[in-house]
Amino acid sequence: MRDFTVLVLPAAFGTSVAVTLDVLNAAAGLAPRLKMPRPTWRVVSPDGGGVPLSSGLQVETVAMPDRSRTDSSTWIIPGLGVDRPADLAARLACDDARRAIASVRRHGARGGAVAASCSAVFLLQAAGLLRDRRVTTSWWLAPELRRIEPACTVDADRMVCADGPVSTAGAAFAQSDLMLHLLRTRFGSALAEAVGKVLLIDGRQAQAPFVVPSMLSNGNELVSRLTQRIEASLPRPPSVAALADEFAMSQRTLARHVRAATGQGALALVQSVRLNRARMLIETSRMTVEQVAAQVGYEDATALRRLMRKAAGATPSKFRRVGRRLDCQAVPSRPSAISSTKGLNCWTERSERSMDESIMDTARLDIHVPEGWTCWIELTRTPKGTYAGIAELSLCGIPRCALVITQQLSWDAAVERATARADHFVRQWTPQRAH
Repeated sequence: MRDFTVLVLPAAFGTSVAVTLDVLNAAAGLAPRLKMPRPTWRVVSPDGGGVPLSSGLQVETVAMPDRSRTDSSTWIIPGLGVDRPADLAARLACDDARRAIASVRRHGARGGAVAASCSAVFLLQAAGLLRDRRVTTSWWLAPELRRIEPACTVDADRMVCADGPVSTAGAAFAQSDLMLHLLRTRFGSALAEAVGKVLLIDGRQAQAPFVVPSMLSNGNELVSRLTQRIEASLPRPPSVAALADEFAMSQRTLARHVRAATGQGALALVQSVRLNRARMLIETSRMTVEQVAAQVGYEDATALRRLMRKAAGATPSKFRRVGRRLDCQAVPSRPSAISSTKGLNCWTERSERSMDESIMDTARLDIHVPEGWTCWIELTRTPKGTYAGIAELSLCGIPRCALVITQQLSWDAAVERATARADHFVRQWTPQRAH
């Protein structure tokens, strides 16, 4: 009997599927060294065979098991590749999704464990498995999940929520956190920690540090205007009473609209905007914490530290470590040889410091990509002096593609690989958006 069943639907988020399989493969390779049994798994889909994923990837699967079989494995559903609330219902109404929902419902009814991240949490909801559970999902999809499943508690601040046999995780790369959690639950912390160290991933506790307040509106015009108003007023944000007066409604009505759209109150929205600005200043500037606090309207740094620790589970100094950039005078290089002939032009910035690799332990830098896209690389120096790490490509703040660089490469080789991947994906994606 296998430990895990990975259920993949067509057009699923390629990185979510890849991370799932890479973590399991790493665990299988490390388990004998720790004198532990190897994890076993199967990859299934509604129809079996090759299943196309996002980004032009494909994974081989077998057909979902017959309903009569007893199954003690944990079913894992990677992200569905849907990032807009308006598209979720249509995706789950497709024939393949309906059959997957029925199978997951039967598995759950027999007491089987299930796990999902990002938009796949909505498949668990459709299967009736979230009622009276505490769950999480992508933070920008949380209001929609609260709306369609009021009987569950949606804790969008958490990276992973485990409630009985149901485990859920947040957006995109939270699949890696979910996989470490499942390994820890089934095989113990030693194997999970070993996998985390080899793949350079760490089990994070909160999504809150990554929330972009303007995206919480999910198309709600009032919340979008409120967010813009609060951001423009910093460092002197308006009170909730002042906002209510300005938008010609009572405080109670304002709070009701904000909670319906975001799942949080009006005061929490104000605090979220302030903390997001503080995080950005800490990550990207040389301001002291005291200066940042003043920029977002706090009288002293102690208040900012306390609120960041409460809301995001991290101190300002941790954000500065995570977000730090190469401390150097960057010199733009010429576009890489693989840059698009259609003018998409993805390339990296070189620096004098990057030539001296021996002095860098961890570094993060940006790839130049077309307007609307963002791409970063974070590399960590290994004991052998080589580099491994991760790159992420996002469109309008939503992750679209990722590359986990597990091989130990030179600095230049690791950057070149990530840049080439970004360039290829942007060229592939741009024609699709034109139609």
